[in-house]
Amino acid sequence: MSQASSSRERVLAALELREPDRVPTFDLMMDSISYEIIGKKPSPVDRLLASPASDGFPRHYYSKVGDLEDKGEEFLCAQYIDRMDEVDFWVRNLDRQPTFSFWLQTSTDKFYPDFVCKLKDGRYLVVEYKGADRWSNDDSKEKRRLGELWALKSGGKCLFVMPKGKDWGAIKAVVSDKS
Repeated sequence: MSQASSSRERVLAALELREPDRVPTFDLMMDSISYEIIGKKPSPVDRLLASPASDGFPRHYYSKVGDLEDKGEEFLCAQYIDRMDEVDFWVRNLDRQPTFSFWLQTSTDKFYPDFVCKLKDGRYLVVEYKGADRWSNDDSKEKRRLGELWALKSGGKCLFVMPKGKDWGAIKAVVSDKS
């Protein structure tokens, strides 16, 4: 067994709570950016934001949306999030930008979920879109368990969802559940 797969197995075991004494703890601070909105903000990484999908998202925090195609299911997910009444604002989380992006540590690398949202009630919603064909693979299972554990450890301040394909109702259900 390789070191990476051995490490992955240890983390998966902890996430399944078979080894509760080895469950990692998480710093739930999102970042130190002030979330007071006074018009659209320029992004600190505008050079990375040459996205064809930059227009048409009034709730996106920055004036431009990050790496997002202007078609496909991930684009549809962004549209759904932007139309949700519960969302105050959101960002397209940039992959592999640890200084500017939200990430969770997996057994082998950093996991950068697709979307980070601030809800009007003060909670944070993190969404990782996953096509139905990839939703049940080992990588997705690890990310889903990690995101769910992160949300659980937040004491209700943070939510995580990985909709399976176009199951946008899964996003709505997580936001609506106030327990």
